Amino acid sequence: MTIMSVMFLSNITYDVWALYEVPHLPVTNVSAFSESEILLDCARHYIPRLRKEWISIEHCLDEANIYFTNGKFRKKIPQLTAAFVFTNVDKSSIFVTPIYDSLSKTEKALVLIHECAHLALGAEDYAYRWQPEFMHLTKEQHYRNADSYFDAVFYHCTL
Repeated sequence: MTIMSVMFLSNITYDVWALYEVPHLPVTNVSAFSESEILLDCARHYIPRLRKEWISIEHCLDEANIYFTNGKFRKKIPQLTAAFVFTNVDKSSIFVTPIYDSLSKTEKALVLIHECAHLALGAEDYAYRWQPEFMHLTKEQHYRNADSYFDAVFYHCTL
């Protein structure tokens, strides 16, 4: 049992170390940063009741580092994942996959807003905007759902 525990912890340590060893930059140096700032300004204008949340997300963008992973993880990451965070361990890092690189500047900005909703607001992934469950979330769940912030910005500021 002890050997299995040590092996398990070694695997986790290696996975985390490997993620942090990839190239990274402050989000402010990433091309989508200026687009995310524009979208958040728009969101503050059209959805002022969430002003505090928009400011928290913007602060996250100002402080976060973005790690450019190569997509070769030992831990299984869902195939359609463009980015992810580890909110229990690190409140200032966003990890992007090769899928992120294929997105438009606006889509990249929305992904950063989604990930900062996790980091800055403690938002969960109850449902994504493309899932049928998204339409059935309660108002309280939407306030705690990361993709609801993505959706609000998308609806009010990109269409």
